[in-house]
Amino acid sequence: MMFGLQIAVCSIFPETLLMKTAARIYEGDCEIAEDALRDCRTLGKAGLLRAMRTLWRLDLRNDLSSVSAPTLIMCGAKDRVNIPAARKIATLIPQAKLHIEPNVGHLWNIENPKRFNSVLADNLAGPQAFSQ
Repeated sequence: MMFGLQIAVCSIFPETLLMKTAARIYEGDCEIAEDALRDCRTLGKAGLLRAMRTLWRLDLRNDLSSVSAPTLIMCGAKDRVNIPAARKIATLIPQAKLHIEPNVGHLWNIENPKRFNSVLADNLAGPQAFSQ
């Protein structure tokens, strides 16, 4: 529901404001910020909205039970909108572990990349290393 609301709000934004908003999302990661903003500008408002609507309609819940690999679901504790979905996904994938990282939000790989990489590396060490 929240993603639908986000799409509705973005659809009334002027394209320049939408691009400024996109730029702010990536400003914490100078390595990708320029490329991400260029991609957003290339898509334009119509393309970004089409991509958002496609993601909104994507429903893989029926397929998640067939995932047989150990899976780490990661979500930031401040990403309150996506925590319920992360919890649901973790219950639907048989070998999934859920990691909710304190003090970060939706794009915590950008907010705190060192911590993100550390959690990911620890969990790639093997299923026994998955953190709850």
